[in-house]
Order: sequence, then structure tokens, then C-alpha cells
Amino acid sequence: MINIMGKKNLFLTLIAALLLFHFPAVAQKKPFTGKVTYKIDLNMAGLPEEVKGMMPKSMAMYIGESKVKTEIITAMSNQSTILDLNEKSHTTLFDVMGQKLAVKESYEELTDQWLEDDYSIKITDDSKVIAGYKCKKVILKETDADGEQKEVGFAWFTDELKLHENFNFNNPNYKNLHGLLMEYEMDAGNNMNMKFTAIEVSSMKIKDSAFTPPEGYETITREELSKKFGSW
Repeated sequence: MINIMGKKNLFLTLIAALLLFHFPAVAQKKPFTGKVTYKIDLNMAGLPEEVKGMMPKSMAMYIGESKVKTEIITAMSNQSTILDLNEKSHTTLFDVMGQKLAVKESYEELTDQWLEDDYSIKITDDSKVIAGYKCKKVILKETDADGEQKEVGFAWFTDELKLHENFNFNNPNYKNLHGLLMEYEMDAGNNMNMKFTAIEVSSMKIKDSAFTPPEGYETITREELSKKFGSW
């Protein structure tokens, strides 16, 4: 039979085992909230110098637990995008030439604008450190009409931050990627290419007001915006 001291030791052993068993759940990463600053490099060959001076040099991304805001400020205009990750809605704010306009779109409205190209992603073993975080290289592939795949781009992302499962829902190329894009390129139109590279990642609490459109913005549709400024 187990004596009293033996029972106490057995009890303490079981408690210790239970604590160890549940420890991984306690130690899981908390959802990341904070600010990511990107520098923007543009391929602007052929553009006049006065136009180059008006192009954006950086982008700020503010990350909450279920909302994200990106902000690009230039001498001529401010453009922000607010994402609601739970409802998968996309609101773009334009402050340009004295006009303040807001375009809110549902996920269905957003995806209706995407091309029907069949893209897939492949995460490679290549890695490098960007802004203090280990990043993996992901290759973007496109399937042509013959069913053949070809590489059409790549990016670097980190999965070291705990983010919302819908974090990339508004990105047609990387919507299924679970992680934060730290270096990537995009076609800006007019034969321009924009490269975004994260230069600073700061963990902080972001106020809810950061994700609320300021007063004074007129809500319009994408079609109405196109009539005002052409295609965006």
C-alpha cells in the first residue's frame, strides 16, 4: 500500500505532469499587434524628375487583432486602406486634390475585379533575415491555358508573427499565404514597378480609432471613383 508520504509525492508528480502538459498552450504566441514600416523602391525609368519627386517613398502598416490599415502619403495625396479581417471587407480612402473619398467593398465585390488567372504559390527552403525576422522565399506560379506552370514572381514572408487567418485575403496572388509579406514587388501601371521592403517591425497596441475612417469622407462606389479619376 502507498503510505501518506507516498500519496503526497504521487499527487505532486501528477500536478507537475499536468502543468507540463498544458504549458505549450500557455506559451503560444499572442496575436501580433503593431506597426510595420516599408520602404518603397520604384523603377521609374523615363519619368520626369518632378514626377519622381512626388512618388511615395514609404508605406506604414498598422496591425490590430482583426483589422489592418495601410497608409501611403505623398506630396499630392494620401491613400489608406482599412481591412476588416473578420468580415473580409476592404475600404480605400483617397485624400487627393482637396477631395476625400471612401470606397468600401465586400469580399465578393473585391474578387470580382481580380483577373481569372490561375495562380499558385510554392514555399521554398530559401531564407534570409529582413528587419530582424527570419523570412522564407515564396514563388508565385501561373498556370497557362495548356496547364503548364511558369514562375511569374516571388516574395519573402515571415511566419514568426501570429496573425489573423484572413490576413492576406485582399491579395489576389498571396491570399492563401499564412504570414506577413516582408519583401515583394507589384506592377504599379504605366511601366512602373514598386518594390516594398520592411525596414522596421514594432510591437505595440494600436488604438481602435486607427481603423475608423475619419469624418469628412464621401462614400462612393468603385464605378463612381473611376468616373472621377479614371481607372485605379
